[in-house]
Amino acid sequence: MNEAIAVKGTRSFHYFVPINSFQIKASQLSGPDSDFKVFDVLPVPNAEFDFDSCQVDGFVACIYEFDGCWYVSRITNIDVVSKEFEVEFFSPNGHTGFVKGYKTTKDSSWIRNENMLLKVISLKKTTVRGRLFKLDKNEYDIIENKFSSRMADG
Repeated sequence: MNEAIAVKGTRSFHYFVPINSFQIKASQLSGPDSDFKVFDVLPVPNAEFDFDSCQVDGFVACIYEFDGCWYVSRITNIDVVSKEFEVEFFSPNGHTGFVKGYKTTKDSSWIRNENMLLKVISLKKTTVRGRLFKLDKNEYDIIENKFSSRMADG
């Protein structure tokens, strides 16, 4: 919370709605048809994916071009020349798996650096045998925000 930004100019606002972990929208009137203004409450994380910080057996969130969904994945190989990662996907996809958890699979593919969203650091085992994994809510929100921005940009 040391990074929180003071939200100035909101004294006249009545209705506040969180957008993600970094922004809120506010309106002078309650209701969905109100005019909203967006405020940053935390700095938005760096939009660039750091290729050099990743290593084999590390975890990432990436977009699979075949179905357009994002997945939590484990890096199994790195091609430094073409800047691509071979990954094994977790199931189900990132959005669906947040509630139920993620399971490892043997499904793999090469993913271009442009389709990487975030290096995942909060993935934790939730079972003794390590068959089910969970993401931290804040990291999930960052990934969802980056994925939504990427999809909006086309």
